Amino acid sequence: MAFTLVQSKLAYNSATATFDNPVTPGNLVVVCVAEYAGHTTGLSDNKGNTYNEDITRTNAITLPTASIFSTIVGTGGSSFQITAASPGAYIGLVLAEYAGNIGSSVLHDSQGADFSGTTTPSVGPIDVRFVGHIYI
Repeated sequence: MAFTLVQSKLAYNSATATFDNPVTPGNLVVVCVAEYAGHTTGLSDNKGNTYNEDITRTNAITLPTASIFSTIVGTGGSSFQITAASPGAYIGLVLAEYAGNIGSSVLHDSQGADFSGTTTPSVGPIDVRFVGHIYI
């Protein structure tokens, strides 16, 4: 079974965001955090789920940071609110809930490169052989 996007939510200049609809236990929640002059040190939600910081990259020249966090939802429900810990300035959150055959391990592979001033950045190879996976 492939992943299916259930819902998503955007939040600008706020360290918190709430899904519009209830979140289902067993689904995957992925949170992308973008911020300037800071680094979110973790995420929490009002249901007690634990988030993994899958990858973080910082532009050492102009200081913006992008991070991706994820969790397989243990406790879901309505009014599902996610909060970034120690956020930087000008933060933005993108929340996404996915349904599908999640399993117990979410992150298969990650690649990333910090900005080095080049106009042709490269993140290296990533394994995309697996049908039905989400690639961010």
